[in-house]
Amino acid sequence: MNDNTWHYAVSGTEVLQPTQIEEMAVKTPENNWDLTLFTCTTTGQARYALRCVRTDE
Repeated sequence: MNDNTWHYAVSGTEVLQPTQIEEMAVKTPENNWDLTLFTCTTTGQARYALRCVRTDE
């Protein structure tokens, strides 16, 4: 947007069940991230979350 570029590094991954709504969005001091990418697991029964933090490059 407006020719801005942001860089991120993966800080962790998680497999979340569909009922784990709060875990999808709530940050904690131990789990502090700037971006999350979600996709379904190969079985479609859970969600795979890729947590990322913003970096300088």
